Amino acid sequence: QHQQHQQHQQHHHQHHHQQQHHQQHQHQQYLLVMDFEATCEKDDRKWKNEIIEFPVVLVERSSMRIIDEFREMVRPTEQPVLTSFCTKLTSITQDQVDAADDLQSTLTKFKAWMAKHGLQDAPSDVALPVTCGDWDLRTCLPSECKRKGLQVPSALQAWCNIKHVFETAMGSKAFGMDGMLKSLNMELIGHHHLGIDDARNIARIAMELAGNRGAVIEKTAKSKSKS
Repeated sequence: QHQQHQQHQQHHHQHHHQQQHHQQHQHQQYLLVMDFEATCEKDDRKWKNEIIEFPVVLVERSSMRIIDEFREMVRPTEQPVLTSFCTKLTSITQDQVDAADDLQSTLTKFKAWMAKHGLQDAPSDVALPVTCGDWDLRTCLPSECKRKGLQVPSALQAWCNIKHVFETAMGSKAFGMDGMLKSLNMELIGHHHLGIDDARNIARIAMELAGNRGAVIEKTAKSKSKS
Protein backbone atom coordinates (compact mmCIF):
# COMPACT_ATOMS: atom_id res chain seq x y z
CA GLN A 1 0.00 0.00 0.00
CA HIS A 2 2.90 2.30 0.84
CA GLN A 3 4.35 1.68 -2.64
CA GLN A 4 0.98 2.32 -4.20
CA HIS A 5 0.71 5.57 -2.28
CA GLN A 6 4.17 6.59 -3.48
CA GLN A 7 3.27 5.79 -7.06
CA HIS A 8 0.06 7.74 -6.70
CA GLN A 9 1.96 10.69 -5.30
CA GLN A 10 4.48 10.50 -8.10
CA HIS A 11 1.74 10.28 -10.66
CA HIS A 12 -0.05 13.19 -9.03
CA HIS A 13 3.18 15.19 -9.00
CA GLN A 14 3.82 14.41 -12.68
CA HIS A 15 0.30 15.33 -13.61
CA HIS A 16 0.49 18.50 -11.57
CA HIS A 17 3.83 19.35 -13.16
CA GLN A 18 2.45 18.79 -16.65
CA GLN A 19 -0.55 20.90 -15.83
CA GLN A 20 1.65 23.62 -14.45
CA HIS A 21 3.90 23.47 -17.47
CA HIS A 22 0.90 23.68 -19.76
CA GLN A 23 -0.52 26.65 -17.91
CA GLN A 24 2.84 28.34 -17.89
CA HIS A 25 3.27 27.82 -21.56
CA GLN A 26 -0.22 29.11 -22.13
CA HIS A 27 0.61 32.25 -20.29
CA GLN A 28 4.38 32.39 -19.97
CA GLN A 29 4.13 35.70 -18.30
CA TYR A 30 5.93 38.92 -18.84
CA LEU A 31 6.07 42.41 -17.42
CA LEU A 32 6.25 45.37 -19.79
CA VAL A 33 7.92 47.99 -17.64
CA MET A 34 7.33 51.42 -19.16
CA ASP A 35 8.08 55.03 -18.48
CA PHE A 36 7.18 57.68 -21.07
CA GLU A 37 8.89 61.03 -21.28
CA ALA A 38 6.78 63.79 -22.79
CA THR A 39 6.96 67.43 -23.79
CA CYS A 40 6.34 69.72 -20.84
CA GLU A 41 6.75 73.26 -19.57
CA LYS A 42 7.51 74.32 -16.03
CA ASP A 43 4.38 74.97 -13.92
CA ASP A 44 2.11 74.73 -16.99
CA ARG A 45 -0.67 72.31 -16.10
CA LYS A 46 -2.56 72.98 -19.35
CA TRP A 47 0.37 71.93 -21.52
CA LYS A 48 -0.62 69.16 -23.93
CA ASN A 49 1.98 66.47 -23.30
CA GLU A 50 3.30 64.60 -26.32
CA ILE A 51 5.41 61.49 -25.83
CA ILE A 52 9.04 62.02 -26.85
CA GLU A 53 10.52 58.77 -25.53
CA PHE A 54 8.72 55.42 -25.58
CA PRO A 55 10.73 52.79 -23.64
CA VAL A 56 9.63 49.29 -22.65
CA VAL A 57 11.68 46.80 -20.64
CA LEU A 58 10.49 43.20 -21.11
CA VAL A 59 10.85 41.12 -17.94
CA GLU A 60 10.21 37.39 -17.90
CA ARG A 61 8.22 36.66 -14.76
CA SER A 62 9.45 33.10 -14.14
CA SER A 63 13.13 34.08 -14.00
CA MET A 64 12.50 37.74 -13.08
CA ARG A 65 15.12 38.94 -15.52
CA ILE A 66 15.16 41.44 -18.34
CA ILE A 67 15.09 39.67 -21.69
CA ASP A 68 14.65 42.56 -24.13
CA GLU A 69 14.12 46.29 -24.43
CA PHE A 70 12.21 48.48 -26.87
CA ARG A 71 13.13 52.12 -27.06
CA GLU A 72 12.13 54.76 -29.57
CA MET A 73 12.44 58.49 -29.45
CA VAL A 74 9.23 60.11 -30.73
CA ARG A 75 8.82 63.32 -32.71
CA PRO A 76 6.18 65.66 -31.27
CA THR A 77 3.98 67.21 -33.98
CA GLU A 78 1.68 69.60 -32.09
CA GLN A 79 4.54 71.52 -30.49
CA PRO A 80 7.65 70.28 -32.27
CA VAL A 81 10.07 72.47 -30.32
CA LEU A 82 11.12 71.17 -26.90
CA THR A 83 11.22 73.65 -24.04
CA SER A 84 14.57 74.10 -22.30
CA PHE A 85 12.79 72.94 -19.12
CA CYS A 86 11.94 69.65 -20.86
CA THR A 87 15.49 69.08 -22.11
CA LYS A 88 16.95 69.91 -18.70
CA LEU A 89 14.56 67.49 -16.98
CA THR A 90 14.88 64.56 -19.37
CA SER A 91 18.27 65.20 -21.06
CA ILE A 92 16.47 64.57 -24.38
CA THR A 93 17.57 67.00 -27.09
CA GLN A 94 15.84 68.65 -30.01
CA ASP A 95 18.09 66.77 -32.48
CA GLN A 96 17.01 63.44 -31.02
CA VAL A 97 13.30 64.13 -31.50
CA ASP A 98 13.76 65.81 -34.89
CA ALA A 99 15.35 62.59 -36.18
CA ALA A 100 12.58 60.40 -34.72
CA ASP A 101 9.29 59.07 -36.13
CA ASP A 102 5.92 60.35 -34.97
CA LEU A 103 3.72 58.57 -32.42
CA GLN A 104 1.70 56.67 -35.03
CA SER A 105 4.83 55.05 -36.51
CA THR A 106 6.21 54.40 -33.04
CA LEU A 107 3.05 52.54 -32.01
CA THR A 108 3.34 50.45 -35.19
CA LYS A 109 6.96 49.61 -34.28
CA PHE A 110 5.93 48.76 -30.72
CA LYS A 111 3.26 46.36 -32.00
CA ALA A 112 5.79 44.72 -34.33
CA TRP A 113 8.22 44.29 -31.43
CA MET A 114 5.44 42.72 -29.33
CA ALA A 115 4.61 40.38 -32.22
CA LYS A 116 8.27 39.33 -32.46
CA HIS A 117 7.89 38.03 -28.88
CA GLY A 118 4.54 36.40 -29.68
CA LEU A 119 2.74 39.02 -27.60
CA GLN A 120 0.65 40.96 -30.12
CA ASP A 121 -2.60 41.96 -28.39
CA ALA A 122 -1.53 39.95 -25.34
CA PRO A 123 -3.99 40.31 -22.45
CA SER A 124 -2.61 41.73 -19.21
CA ASP A 125 -2.41 38.29 -17.54
CA VAL A 126 0.20 37.38 -20.17
CA ALA A 127 2.07 40.67 -20.59
CA LEU A 128 1.33 43.13 -17.81
CA PRO A 129 2.43 46.74 -18.27
CA VAL A 130 4.10 48.12 -15.13
CA THR A 131 4.43 51.86 -14.51
CA CYS A 132 5.37 54.12 -11.62
CA GLY A 133 2.04 55.89 -11.04
CA ASP A 134 -0.98 55.87 -13.36
CA TRP A 135 -0.17 58.88 -15.53
CA ASP A 136 1.57 57.06 -18.42
CA LEU A 137 -1.30 54.76 -19.38
CA ARG A 138 -4.31 56.45 -17.80
CA THR A 139 -3.66 59.99 -19.03
CA CYS A 140 -0.62 60.55 -21.22
CA LEU A 141 -0.99 57.94 -23.97
CA PRO A 142 -4.83 57.91 -24.18
CA SER A 143 -5.07 61.73 -24.33
CA GLU A 144 -2.47 62.02 -27.07
CA CYS A 145 -3.99 59.13 -29.03
CA LYS A 146 -7.41 60.73 -28.76
CA ARG A 147 -6.15 64.11 -30.02
CA LYS A 148 -4.37 62.43 -32.93
CA GLY A 149 -7.10 59.96 -33.86
CA LEU A 150 -4.97 56.93 -32.93
CA GLN A 151 -5.88 53.73 -31.09
CA VAL A 152 -4.23 52.84 -27.81
CA PRO A 153 -2.75 49.35 -28.37
CA SER A 154 -4.96 46.75 -26.69
CA ALA A 155 -1.93 45.45 -24.73
CA LEU A 156 -1.67 48.84 -22.98
CA GLN A 157 -5.21 49.16 -21.66
CA ALA A 158 -4.60 47.63 -18.22
CA TRP A 159 -1.54 47.95 -16.03
CA CYS A 160 0.09 47.64 -12.64
CA ASN A 161 1.03 50.77 -10.73
CA ILE A 162 4.18 49.59 -8.92
CA LYS A 163 3.53 52.12 -6.12
CA HIS A 164 0.53 50.07 -4.95
CA VAL A 165 2.63 46.89 -4.97
CA PHE A 166 5.37 48.64 -2.99
CA GLU A 167 2.92 50.00 -0.41
CA THR A 168 1.28 46.60 0.10
CA ALA A 169 4.61 44.76 0.41
CA MET A 170 6.50 47.34 2.46
CA GLY A 171 3.69 48.84 4.51
CA SER A 172 4.91 52.36 3.81
CA LYS A 173 4.07 55.08 1.32
CA ALA A 174 5.89 55.11 -2.03
CA PHE A 175 7.47 58.50 -2.65
CA GLY A 176 8.23 58.21 -6.35
CA MET A 177 10.76 55.97 -8.00
CA ASP A 178 13.78 57.40 -6.19
CA GLY A 179 11.98 57.10 -2.84
CA MET A 180 11.20 53.44 -3.48
CA LEU A 181 14.82 52.72 -4.47
CA LYS A 182 16.04 54.37 -1.26
CA SER A 183 13.62 52.33 0.88
CA LEU A 184 14.89 49.16 -0.79
CA ASN A 185 18.55 50.25 -0.35
CA MET A 186 19.08 50.28 -4.09
CA GLU A 187 21.07 52.78 -6.12
CA LEU A 188 19.41 54.78 -8.86
CA ILE A 189 21.21 53.76 -12.07
CA GLY A 190 21.43 56.24 -14.95
CA HIS A 191 19.63 59.56 -15.38
CA HIS A 192 16.35 60.05 -13.48
CA HIS A 193 13.71 61.31 -15.98
CA LEU A 194 15.27 59.60 -18.94
CA GLY A 195 12.62 57.04 -19.80
CA ILE A 196 14.79 54.01 -20.52
CA ASP A 197 16.77 54.51 -17.30
CA ASP A 198 13.58 55.02 -15.29
CA ALA A 199 12.03 51.90 -16.86
CA ARG A 200 15.12 49.84 -15.98
CA ASN A 201 15.03 51.14 -12.41
CA ILE A 202 11.29 50.43 -12.09
CA ALA A 203 12.01 46.91 -13.43
CA ARG A 204 14.65 46.50 -10.69
CA ILE A 205 12.10 47.62 -8.07
CA ALA A 206 9.55 45.11 -9.43
CA MET A 207 12.12 42.29 -9.42
CA GLU A 208 13.18 43.10 -5.84
CA LEU A 209 9.58 43.32 -4.59
CA ALA A 210 8.51 40.09 -6.30
CA GLY A 211 11.77 38.21 -5.74
CA ASN A 212 12.67 39.13 -2.17
CA ARG A 213 9.74 40.90 -0.53
CA GLY A 214 6.92 38.50 -1.29
CA ALA A 215 5.00 40.97 -3.44
CA VAL A 216 2.43 40.00 -6.04
CA ILE A 217 2.61 42.05 -9.20
CA GLU A 218 -0.88 42.20 -10.62
CA LYS A 219 -3.21 44.52 -12.46
CA THR A 220 -4.15 47.61 -10.44
CA ALA A 221 -5.95 49.69 -13.07
CA LYS A 222 -7.42 49.71 -16.55
CA SER A 223 -8.44 52.33 -19.11
CA LYS A 224 -11.91 53.75 -18.85
CA SER A 225 -14.03 51.72 -21.22
CA LYS A 226 -14.86 53.57 -24.39
CA SER A 227 -18.34 55.02 -24.08
